[in-house]
Amino acid sequence: MRASMLSGLALATLLLLLGCSTMEIQSDYDTGTDFSTLSSYAWLDDRSAVEGGEKETSSLLDQRIRRAVEQTLLEKGHPKVPQDQASFLVSYHVGIDRKLDIHTIHHGYGYGYGGRGYHHYGPYWGPRWGGYSDTRIREYDEGTLLIDFIDPEQRELLWRGSAQARVEGYSKPAEREERVRKAVAKILEQFPPET
Repeated sequence: MRASMLSGLALATLLLLLGCSTMEIQSDYDTGTDFSTLSSYAWLDDRSAVEGGEKETSSLLDQRIRRAVEQTLLEKGHPKVPQDQASFLVSYHVGIDRKLDIHTIHHGYGYGYGGRGYHHYGPYWGPRWGGYSDTRIREYDEGTLLIDFIDPEQRELLWRGSAQARVEGYSKPAEREERVRKAVAKILEQFPPET
């Protein structure tokens, strides 16, 4: 698993999964939480302070994710406030895992006569089966974007939403921005949960 050791290039590539129609969205939450009390939020940490070197590309990703989260939460009626005034904290994580796609194709199934055998009554011509199988194995990257909402006092997880999909090819920065926005919006459609 390479989720904890992403390079700037891998982070940029992760963006490309976010517009896929095959994106899987999931959410989970603490059933003991009264989500109607969660009104305003603050970011748990300040990743945007990281600059330079390999982190430059991830800094662009950080900006895009934060913009998308802030815009979506504001549209849902949750303004960003200073951390000491927030009723919940927000954090996110990205990761890429190497996966295997194993696909077996069966060729040439058939049924006919021509197989010779022996039965206790004597020799006979019986059915024969034909065909062969071809198995292909391909490696691919699967990207995940997690968005977490955290209790500001206990620092315990209240809600988590995720998007997961196969990482695709490169695209333009404007397309990446739009794909991040759509992915974040899809994740946050699950919040607040229907309890």
